[in-house]
Amino acid sequence: MFARFQSLGHGALLAWVVGLVGSPLVTATDQRPTPKRWTAPPAYQRAIQAVQDQRWQEAIGHVEESLLQAPPRPGDAQQAAAGYVPYLYMAYAYARLGRTDAAEAFYRLAQRFGGYERQPELQAYATFIEQSLKRPSETPENSSAPSIFYKDPETHQASMVCEVAPARDPYNLPWYFHYALGKELFERGQYQEALRSLRRALLLNPRPEAQARTYGMWHTEYRPYYYMTQAFLKLGQRDCAAQMARESLRFREIDPTDGLYPEWQQVLRSLGVER
Repeated sequence: MFARFQSLGHGALLAWVVGLVGSPLVTATDQRPTPKRWTAPPAYQRAIQAVQDQRWQEAIGHVEESLLQAPPRPGDAQQAAAGYVPYLYMAYAYARLGRTDAAEAFYRLAQRFGGYERQPELQAYATFIEQSLKRPSETPENSSAPSIFYKDPETHQASMVCEVAPARDPYNLPWYFHYALGKELFERGQYQEALRSLRRALLLNPRPEAQARTYGMWHTEYRPYYYMTQAFLKLGQRDCAAQMARESLRFREIDPTDGLYPEWQQVLRSLGVER
């Protein structure tokens, strides 16, 4: 092969190399595909809509899902150009629920990543969060955040009542452990503790599904909102049960072919929740 190279002139050698790669070297860079514009996951858009509709708890669930699908990356120009600020929306939703501890944690993350400072509507959210952290018990409902989003103060109060603190987990156990524990606690009649374990499961896995993968080839049904509905009913909190039932319907936790379906329909009718 080396003897062959020696027998070729410089022009012939260049032509041989160009033929080997299949295209002229000078135009190789011109054929690079144009990079696609980065877009936020659909869950992020649902979170924004939920915030605008004052559905704070639902917004938190959507932001959690968005964070799992597309974690914010420091210094990412594409995410910044798309206005992707999930931590700010999470902090804002928690502030609206009166959960200042969680609001502060997520607001610090939002400040670290930035991207909202030059957007007036998002700056209004930041101002509300800061006021909540300074005076958590005195923050007015009609503060500097856009008033169009606060038409019904009762929604805020109902969400606060239905908010459940997740169970503590010093061992970083997987979601399916907390889900199984929540069901077991429900069966034992420990409804408040069941709600806390189910809430922890939702933090780790916010998407219910009929056959959720646990590990390896193992799967399990995952219907946390169904059990939360039942737990709230047992506790006599019908408004919270209805709220969870709507979430269960949104994720289609109970399929018409499911053995629980007839009973579930009775529950929905009793709560005045329509499919």
